[in-house]
Amino acid sequence: MKPEQAVQLRYRLRLAGATKDALTANATVKGALGQSTPVVGELDMSKLPAGDFTLTIEGRDAKNKVLFTQNARLHRNVAEYAPVGVVTPR
Repeated sequence: MKPEQAVQLRYRLRLAGATKDALTANATVKGALGQSTPVVGELDMSKLPAGDFTLTIEGRDAKNKVLFTQNARLHRNVAEYAPVGVVTPR
């Protein structure tokens, strides 16, 4: 990412083996000269089922060219953690 360049971030969360995204979000960050640029975001996973997911974060420039892609695997277990008021299926 170049300094002062605005980058569109695309967050995609996909259940393992699925062909469609279960959750998506977009954000914009802008780099600062001589400083690290944190890339942060928030996804509301409260309505997603338990299971294995792949999180993909893409950064795109103003011309929609992909600048970077980062993938991470994660496991959601609603039996171990759930927001207040969520009922765990039995």
